[in-house]
Amino acid sequence: MSFSVEGFVAATFTPFKDNGDVNLDAIDQYQEFLVQQGIQHVYINGTTGEGTSLTTDERKLIAEKWKELSLLPGRYMKVLIQVGGTSFKETCQLAEHAASIGADAISTLAPLYLLPQNIDELVDFCRQVAARAPSVPFYYYHIPDRTGVRFDMEQFLVRSRHVIPTLRGVKFSSKDLYEGSRCLRTSDAQGNLFDILFGCDEQVMSAFVIGFKGAIGSTYSLMAGTYHKLKDALSNGQIQEARTFQYRSVDLVKVCCEFGGQAGGIIPAMKVVLSKLGVDIGPPRFPMRPLSDAHQADLLGRLAEIGFFHW
Repeated sequence: MSFSVEGFVAATFTPFKDNGDVNLDAIDQYQEFLVQQGIQHVYINGTTGEGTSLTTDERKLIAEKWKELSLLPGRYMKVLIQVGGTSFKETCQLAEHAASIGADAISTLAPLYLLPQNIDELVDFCRQVAARAPSVPFYYYHIPDRTGVRFDMEQFLVRSRHVIPTLRGVKFSSKDLYEGSRCLRTSDAQGNLFDILFGCDEQVMSAFVIGFKGAIGSTYSLMAGTYHKLKDALSNGQIQEARTFQYRSVDLVKVCCEFGGQAGGIIPAMKVVLSKLGVDIGPPRFPMRPLSDAHQADLLGRLAEIGFFHW
């Protein structure tokens, strides 16, 4: 199947109202903002989108909204939909739904809580999910620090390539670049290299240097311009300049992790930052908690000190 992604894919946040309901209307402004920042792909209902805290019906509505907006004149983008969760049946339903609305690609986490016991079980799980969307490119979402599923992804690709016809690659949210580099050189059943999308924003320069061409991450919503400059600098052989832009990413992630740790994760902090940039996406959903007013002020103050708002 011919499909690949180059450049930066924004892993999108889900907007919520103060009462915890999904705010579908807020996606319009958010999507337009991303287009203006040069983002041409989004990855929805993943970790950043709090997908595992959403109901199946909510996830369908969010997917429909993003796809609808992606087809508007001047606002075209490709929509990759994460369908995994705790229920295999609902994962399959979400895969079917994604196909029915014209998703450009689908992706799934490993089974959550009841984990696969070996790599062949993971391959079979992905095979069955992908089969529910037989004409849609499929990516496995490898995020071992969250799922606890740590099988070697090169071997996953080798064992999957003849049994999952739509498999295009992996969303590789691991810092193991040795493993990642082996995946980059692995071919599908037709002899085409798999599409491996890097998922750790604060290391993306290293990933591009070893051969990654695309990346999916949360901070691409917050500072897409910096990442575009990083990629351009690398293309022009300007290594020191590229490092400057990568260090800005490291600094942003460090500050957001520090403040997000007080609220259940980095997402509450990044939501504050995006709202400060003019895209009001509301609070996170429980069990994550919004930052207090004092912590929000401190967070924004720290970002101002490092120059974030001038980047």
